[in-house]
Amino acid sequence: MYPFRNSSGITSSTVHFWGAQLEAGSFPTSYIPTEGSTVTRAADVASITGTNFSSWYNQNAVTAYVDCISNASGENSFRRALAISDGSATNRIMLYTNASTNDSRSLLATGGATQAAHSETGVFPESRMIMAADNSSSNSSFNGSTEATDTSVTMPSTIDRLYIGLAEQGATNNAAHTGTIRRITYWPTRLSNDTLQTITR
Repeated sequence: MYPFRNSSGITSSTVHFWGAQLEAGSFPTSYIPTEGSTVTRAADVASITGTNFSSWYNQNAVTAYVDCISNASGENSFRRALAISDGSATNRIMLYTNASTNDSRSLLATGGATQAAHSETGVFPESRMIMAADNSSSNSSFNGSTEATDTSVTMPSTIDRLYIGLAEQGATNNAAHTGTIRRITYWPTRLSNDTLQTITR
């Protein structure tokens, strides 16, 4: 909101307000220009595709980290914080929260088969989530937790995009992240299990 006064003098001045916005939600969003009528805005979808993605992504090994806070609680849906995929639910790596059970999760799928899946109950609404995987093993950590290592992993070779706050379009239970994402970090290698714990503490 930007108040300012015209130059007609103190006794007959008018104060103008520009950029005011009233919202029914429990938290504010960015300014939506209405121009005299009610306007709705599509959900923000941040993604990296094409050579902007392929120039740095390693198909054979990955470590992905998200530090986020979710505003959703008690809802029967998954909230996607980070998804790396080929645009389908068949080949993907995801870090997300389950708002109905208040836990944090990671998933790696190749050819429609789950290669690795980890979760930690009670890591909600503030979640520091990390997943590391290569063609031999995968593990995750949530707020410093220790998870069981998956020792039979095949990495998806068709990954070509990254979504922030959303998963692939049309996915079952595909709900956008509601809240804030404070940090996302990617390493083109499979970090050690001890390092995963250290990063998420």
